[in-house]
Amino acid sequence: MTRRGSSASSAGPHPATWRYLKRFLGARVGATSALVAGSLASGLCMSAVLAILAEIAAALVSRHPTAALHLGPVNVTATISMWTVVGLGTMGLQLLLQVGLAYLPARVMADLQADLRRQLFDAFTTASAAAQSADGEGQFQELATNQVVQVTQGTIQSTAVIINGLMLAVLVAAAFAVGPLTTVLVIVAGIAVFLVLRPVSRLGTRHGRALSEAQFRYAEGVHQAVSLSEEAKVFGVMGEHRRSLGALSDGASRRLLASQFTGRIAASSFQNVVMILVLAGLGILQAAKVADLTSFGVVVLLLVRGSTYAQQMYGSYHWLRQLVPYLDRVDEARRRYAMGTGTRGTARLASIPSLDFERVCFSYTAEVPVLRDVSFRIDPGQATGIVGPTGAGKSTLVQLLLGLRQAGSGRYLVDGRPHTEYSAESWTQAFSYLPQEPRLMRGSVADNIRFFREVDDAAVERAARLAHVHDDIVAWPDGYDTMIGQRADAVSGGQRQRIGLARALVAGPLVLILDEPTSALDNRSELLIQQSLSELRGQMTLVLVAHRLSTLAICDQIIVLQGGAVEAAGSIGEVTQASEYFQQAMAIATATTTTTAPAR
Repeated sequence: MTRRGSSASSAGPHPATWRYLKRFLGARVGATSALVAGSLASGLCMSAVLAILAEIAAALVSRHPTAALHLGPVNVTATISMWTVVGLGTMGLQLLLQVGLAYLPARVMADLQADLRRQLFDAFTTASAAAQSADGEGQFQELATNQVVQVTQGTIQSTAVIINGLMLAVLVAAAFAVGPLTTVLVIVAGIAVFLVLRPVSRLGTRHGRALSEAQFRYAEGVHQAVSLSEEAKVFGVMGEHRRSLGALSDGASRRLLASQFTGRIAASSFQNVVMILVLAGLGILQAAKVADLTSFGVVVLLLVRGSTYAQQMYGSYHWLRQLVPYLDRVDEARRRYAMGTGTRGTARLASIPSLDFERVCFSYTAEVPVLRDVSFRIDPGQATGIVGPTGAGKSTLVQLLLGLRQAGSGRYLVDGRPHTEYSAESWTQAFSYLPQEPRLMRGSVADNIRFFREVDDAAVERAARLAHVHDDIVAWPDGYDTMIGQRADAVSGGQRQRIGLARALVAGPLVLILDEPTSALDNRSELLIQQSLSELRGQMTLVLVAHRLSTLAICDQIIVLQGGAVEAAGSIGEVTQASEYFQQAMAIATATTTTTAPAR
């Protein structure tokens, strides 16, 4: 069973090591080239300093005023004072190079993190509703936060592999120039150790994949825990609520423990084995009765220092492999969002359009059709009500009307043209929407009505007046500058709904679709919403999904959905005669009105 959001490529073979580096560093050729050049230069400086230290130490022990540096065919003799000056200068240059080698990875990491988050959000927001809904609760938040952070950590590990690998290569080359036999033996043994420890790296990759999945499950659990916290407290199940989330947290912790332990034991084991090899190499030199103690000291310093870089390189390589599943998951999400992006034409809507559904069918899964052969027409400026029992397909119909989903078959025509022929910009200007529960963002009332669109204060106030929320807003101490949010106590449910209606109206749409606009409102708020809709009638095309039949009083036609099909369509009188469901709904509404009417 494949879990949503999991990497499609996680079960396949992993690419070679150089592909890891390429995937994490991407097209950052300039930064990578600078890292290579800086690492080589830093390695050369470090090799020179170590060789100079060994030569100076040997000269001091033998009380000789000069020291000779031997690196293969290169032989240079100078005074101890001169070598000291050269060593200090070389070390100063090495320090400058280290500053650059510290800055470049940090710069690459910061840029990559910003780029990935921007690309993910761009891809998510332009994807279809179907592609977006494929994510579980909280999955996108997990992708854009923790998963991206882990990918950028992979960038740091990639640069560490490059830097430490090149530093090691230069030190080994210098050691080879001084003592070829011992160096070759240590290199061969080091490669053997690397091959022996490869299964540990593979195990680390599996732990990394499991940790990524566990973090996704925990993110879903946190999202669910927050959304259900109020009900959990009311029903007295906070203990079970905490235990459920705690189990997910414990699962992620176990995966983290396994991942961290594998990485650390692999790195430390490699370092210890390399040190054993260095000691063995020294033993070989001693057994061979090498007379040149100076060369002996140079080899010791170079190989000991090289063992540190080898350990760091292997540790970075191991962590890099553990972070590959995070990159797989982020890449898979970007591909999935991109594949779910619908195509649009270039046509524009300049006037209130007609809307036609011609034998439209839609299903989320092939086995369960949601809409079946739905056909109707909405004339320009007409107010149309859509009613039906729960599960009739009303919400899906709204998403099709808004262009958020595409019909499986049939046609959706806007002014006689397929709706996909209109440009995205023209479409979003023409169509607007008031959901059943509009969400407020943290910001001023004016910002909530604008909702990131370039509209002036006059348009904001005009929309608020149309939504009959202006008087409420100006009664607040800061008026339109009052800070509100989704959990703002100062905003009632009715005010939230009317602010949402103002948001839907502020850009002057041609078509306004409302999903249960009065289902959870008090009588005053319901009357104000109905008043707004009556005033808007004829100025734009209105489509109302409603259970409360009082909301349908302004409608020119009613469409009754039953089981995903149109049971009846026409005026209130016509659908009352044609639809048994509507007859029952009318009877219930009449009985409710009679029993709740105040006595006179």
